[in-house]
Amino acid sequence: MHREALEAAIPSGDWVLIARAGYSGTQRDAIVWGGDIPGTDLGLRSAIIAQQRAAFLGFPIWGSDTGGFYEFKDRDVFARWIEFSAFSGIMEIGGTGSHAPWDMPTEPRFDPEMIEIYRFYTALRARMLDYIAAAGAGAARGLPLVRPLAFLDPEDPQLQDRWDEFLFGPDLLVAPVWRKGQREREVFFPPGRWRSLWDERIVQAGPSSVRVDVPLDFIPVYIREGAVSPLAGR
Repeated sequence: MHREALEAAIPSGDWVLIARAGYSGTQRDAIVWGGDIPGTDLGLRSAIIAQQRAAFLGFPIWGSDTGGFYEFKDRDVFARWIEFSAFSGIMEIGGTGSHAPWDMPTEPRFDPEMIEIYRFYTALRARMLDYIAAAGAGAARGLPLVRPLAFLDPEDPQLQDRWDEFLFGPDLLVAPVWRKGQREREVFFPPGRWRSLWDERIVQAGPSSVRVDVPLDFIPVYIREGAVSPLAGR
């Protein structure tokens, strides 16, 4: 009903409908928002899982309130959620209370390190818009923007239950960090060769697992070898 009203009011199609919940058939009408997720590291963990569950349910575009719907209590959570949101279907900040790096609910309230993290990943998102739009076009065929690794090969047991990694579009492998205080994590590489989005000299061949450092401003992201970087030419 809301989609039909928008179509009638704005025939150009220059609108978007965001739903919190739905049922069979809603996939063709709306993009989906994750609801009132707690602003904790476990809340972020649930968002990482929920985005991929939405993909399995056929919702092609999903997003969450960066930092959680409720005011976060730890700056690690906000930093990691900013990084995750940059590689989500929707990157936005909402919810209750303060969610701004220049007016933090944690100390310092004006947080220069957090401002730089926020600046970097929002600028990165803008640089990736052409790649995101091209990947999002697959929604018309039911192909989600974020793709669980099992989508690569449903018969490969190594790709099953890999809830803490996913593909963003066809070519980016993303391994978000969610736990407070975490500064290293293991990254699993699917079959093929993957080069770091941040340093093209770093190339990993899969299937394999590698432990990498993850300072607060860093999220492991790799691009499939042979693919054009979404940052090229911008």
